[in-house]
Amino acid sequence: MRQKLLHHIRELPPDSYLSLQESLLNHISSYGCGNHEKPTAILTQLCLALVDLYMQVPEWTDFIAKIFDRFSKLPNSDAFLLLNLLKIFSEEVQSPHLRVGDNRRRVVNTELAQQTSAVLQFLSHICSSNPSDVTLVSQALYCLSSWLYNPLQTPDSETELFDAACECVVSVLYRVEDVETQHALAVATLSACYAMAAAFKEVVSKDDSDKIHGYTRIFCELNESFLECMVQSPGEKLGNLDTLEMLLLPVSYADTSQWLSAKARCGIVCPVQRKY
Repeated sequence: MRQKLLHHIRELPPDSYLSLQESLLNHISSYGCGNHEKPTAILTQLCLALVDLYMQVPEWTDFIAKIFDRFSKLPNSDAFLLLNLLKIFSEEVQSPHLRVGDNRRRVVNTELAQQTSAVLQFLSHICSSNPSDVTLVSQALYCLSSWLYNPLQTPDSETELFDAACECVVSVLYRVEDVETQHALAVATLSACYAMAAAFKEVVSKDDSDKIHGYTRIFCELNESFLECMVQSPGEKLGNLDTLEMLLLPVSYADTSQWLSAKARCGIVCPVQRKY
């Protein structure tokens, strides 16, 4: 289905687009709701097909708000459906496989940005109301990581929203410091933070000092949380030394004064001294 939409969408009559969209939405809803044991690969392909269809019909607008409204009303047990959709939307917009122009990508990126506040509130609610559901919290973290990388934020809200997202990640990093009781969440958090490397390089290319500071704070907290693991089992599992590489990213892309400023800001924002 997805390959046909990517390469042969012109073979479909335009008057069938809307019914195909509704069919995909119904399949996503019926496939995912109430069943966490089905392979996520199938759900992912359905979501990708939906996004690819939407991206290639420029007459359609505000669809992201519509799916957010439709799926955000589901109970927490089915929230992973919306998490998957939000994550895939923010990633697929940038896909080089999609034969759409920059204008269409910009329109959809703007739609994403307009929903950022609602998305952050949704992710915060998921994490706070389901602290013991490692799978759901992990999905929320992956969604957050993707969302930070793609949306075209508005100047007025960009800093505030980004700071709120950083607070969310840092809160989780504090929690996973107890790796014995939060092992599964720690594994997911580590992977999600590693995925932020590309986003960090993007903000460096734009010389966005506020976001560089924010990511530096996250990378500092990441190393604080997993320091004991790296000491006890260097290079193995949670002691993966790639964590240190994340801390070195700001050094590679910022001058000395910027790096020192970021460290100082991190110390001010995160005054908690951890004991080992």
